[in-house]
Amino acid sequence: MPMLFADRFLLLRPLSDALYGPVGLYEDAQCSNEPVAIKQVSLARAVAALRLNPNMDNPWSEHRVVSRLMALPSHANIVRFRDEFLHAQDTWCVVMEFCPGGDLWNLLEHAPRNRLPEVMAQQLFLQCVRGVQFLHAHGIAHRDLSLENVFYCRGVCKIGDFGLSTDAPLRGKGEVVGKAYYMAPEVVNQEKYDAFAADMWSLGIMLFIMLTGSPLTSNASRDNKAFLAFCELGVAKVIDSWGLSDRISPTTVGLLGKLLRLNPVERPTAEELLELTEFMTIK
Repeated sequence: MPMLFADRFLLLRPLSDALYGPVGLYEDAQCSNEPVAIKQVSLARAVAALRLNPNMDNPWSEHRVVSRLMALPSHANIVRFRDEFLHAQDTWCVVMEFCPGGDLWNLLEHAPRNRLPEVMAQQLFLQCVRGVQFLHAHGIAHRDLSLENVFYCRGVCKIGDFGLSTDAPLRGKGEVVGKAYYMAPEVVNQEKYDAFAADMWSLGIMLFIMLTGSPLTSNASRDNKAFLAFCELGVAKVIDSWGLSDRISPTTVGLLGKLLRLNPVERPTAEELLELTEFMTIK
């Protein structure tokens, strides 16, 4: 018979308030009191929110992805899910490894001028690419890749927060999902899109922010003057106009140019990107 929630888990401290419920740090009696993070999802609250906006985080889609990840071998750059269960009939609980180092956005906030040296950014980015390649190889598109959704734990990057993830055969249907300045142009424009290719754009924005300390634009819309300037000039000239061309090597600028192609078909796949990135970081 399964242990009751209160018998198995001891709350150490709250961590955050997520969209549909709290996230807390607990000790797990089934794992020698190892600290774990538990996200509690009120299904009633989720139903109400999704009725108003179907593009919100969907716990049923997340459940499908979490179940798949739990059945796969663990990956160093993906948050490890330890358990999931229904509690009190209406609360879905997800038990995952605790990452005490915060996220990559927190890391940037404490860096000089909110940006990282190129070598460090490349090393962190390579870990993110390895995680995304693993997801894509197993038919999972994240759809909300961002610095805020990559946890940083003792020098290791771990991709988490799968609330907007989808099975790859279910290509995007015009939903506007994700954080505005990480969204690919085809997502912003509510076109049908390849969720894998949209993930590649988001990775490009993540690398751009790590290197420059700022998003490329507030959103990739044709109504946005900064985005139109990027379309006309290209990422290399944007970096030059920001006075950062002496800090970022031509090789890295070239990689950004590949990821931030307006035509999603022209962006590298995760497998191709991994080869490019591993080659770049070899010293």
